[in-house]
Amino acid sequence: MYYGGPGGILSAISQDGLTFTKETGVRVPSGSPGSPEMIVSDPTPVTLKDGRVRMYYKGATGPGGPGQSVHSVFSAVSTDGLRFEKEGIRIDSQQTSDRGWASVPEAIILPDGMVRLYYVSDGLDIKHGIVSAISDDGLNFTREETRLTGFVDPAVLRLADGSYLMLVVAFGPGGRLADAAPGIYSFISQDGINFKDRKLVLAGENNIDPAIVDTGGGAYRVYYWNVMDKPPVIRSMSGKLTSTPALMPTTTKPSITPSHAPRSIAGAKLWLFAVDDGNPQLALSAESDGRLLMSCLDITNPNATVSWQTVAGPADTGGVSIADHWHIFAHGYHWLVFSVAGDSASYLLKLDRDFQRLALTPVGHTDGPTNDMFLVAEPNGVAVAHFAPGYGHTVHRFDMQAKKIGQVRIGGGAFTHANGSSAIPVEGGYLLFASETLNPAVTSAVQLIQFDASWRAVNVRVVLDEDGTNAAMATAVRLDSGYTIVHLRIRTGVSPRQKAPPAPQQGSLLPDDSGALVRLVLAPDGTIVSRETLVSNGTNRPHTMLVGDLLVTTWDGTGTVHLRVDRVQ
Repeated sequence: MYYGGPGGILSAISQDGLTFTKETGVRVPSGSPGSPEMIVSDPTPVTLKDGRVRMYYKGATGPGGPGQSVHSVFSAVSTDGLRFEKEGIRIDSQQTSDRGWASVPEAIILPDGMVRLYYVSDGLDIKHGIVSAISDDGLNFTREETRLTGFVDPAVLRLADGSYLMLVVAFGPGGRLADAAPGIYSFISQDGINFKDRKLVLAGENNIDPAIVDTGGGAYRVYYWNVMDKPPVIRSMSGKLTSTPALMPTTTKPSITPSHAPRSIAGAKLWLFAVDDGNPQLALSAESDGRLLMSCLDITNPNATVSWQTVAGPADTGGVSIADHWHIFAHGYHWLVFSVAGDSASYLLKLDRDFQRLALTPVGHTDGPTNDMFLVAEPNGVAVAHFAPGYGHTVHRFDMQAKKIGQVRIGGGAFTHANGSSAIPVEGGYLLFASETLNPAVTSAVQLIQFDASWRAVNVRVVLDEDGTNAAMATAVRLDSGYTIVHLRIRTGVSPRQKAPPAPQQGSLLPDDSGALVRLVLAPDGTIVSRETLVSNGTNRPHTMLVGDLLVTTWDGTGTVHLRVDRVQ
């Protein structure tokens, strides 16, 4: 198996196709910064008539999507599959109609010895999707008529009957096609050019770069990876073709069963987060007496206790108490954003896995209160979002060194939303679970707003909207199956929209805004397939984390914080 990794294209070997051992060395090294092969990945090898292996691969000038970097297709050749000699560029995307984007190649040798390359193009004729090119010498390619708009990451296999099976990925939430939910799909073709009969293979976002092999007996194995895995891992699934190709059965609603009884966590009063940083114990953060605390907890041990340590406090804020925070683990570090009492300033804190401080940076939010925020990982850093009243949020973007690199406002118009919102990263952008209002006395819906990688709003749909119900503070995790588990705070019996009282003035104290802790399960198309009340009253600020098959839910009670663990199957 060849795959992209640190330093270039690497390899691993297996006797059974399931357990792999990494081989030493780099097969194809990355180039110098800014060069056409600064990043090399997406290898696709073919065996030549003379026994040599030719590998086609993507070379990129840097990270980012179309317009941010240039992707082209290169090749290298080897006599033993281990030591490759670079041959140069095969598809120069700056000299073709691909507009600087020829990416994720997939090579097959046809019965007549010609080589066909499928790849992802950003050309005007395809509007971002899969095309193909043909060559009689494996070096000089000519574009063909293949067009598969809105899908990426092709994997192609020629079947015994001479037809072609292609696996692809629907790009981002909803894909570039309105009717394609996120997931891996199959297409079939009789000529390798015109593909049809789309079937769902694996539902869910973030599963990308499939590779398919024939394991015999009509069975096939698909390797893929999920961009949310930290560290990255290569997964696999197996299946057989049906009469109309679809490798896997449709997914079913996840089963969620209690694993450990809910417990209160002593020593903290509010804003409890549980975060997986790769250690055997989960990292916790919370607040108490104006200080930001962290600890570790063995969630599988019902008798385990925590020993809190202060990671930030009034000494860091000019003597002002800390009030409200958000916590994630990304890029190998803990990131926490916190506000001060009075909502006048906020700070981004970067810690290592041992909770040792690496950076503390003012966020610099000026167009709203600082006590309402969310924090989400970006490909090259993190984003802090603070409430912008009457509009949505201002997203403050930071690099890996916790240095601010820009900001952008999100919301407005059909995408206007309130505080009490949260976001999760997905392939191609972000999903924002947005509250309509945090005024606990009036009706409030929760909406799902889709953003691209530059935080441009793409789509919006309702998650829950019931007149007389105040739904807010939704947090979520997305499963590989495409189902989403959402926890939110719900109050019933509030004013209908047409009779809603005026919202409290900014800065005034809200009445008691606690309510029931409710769990929703959303199908890949956003339909609610399950609704369960976990706690009937007195809860606030729920947060959600998935650790393997364990679903960890935290929330605030009255003067204390709580945690429960369920198992997802």
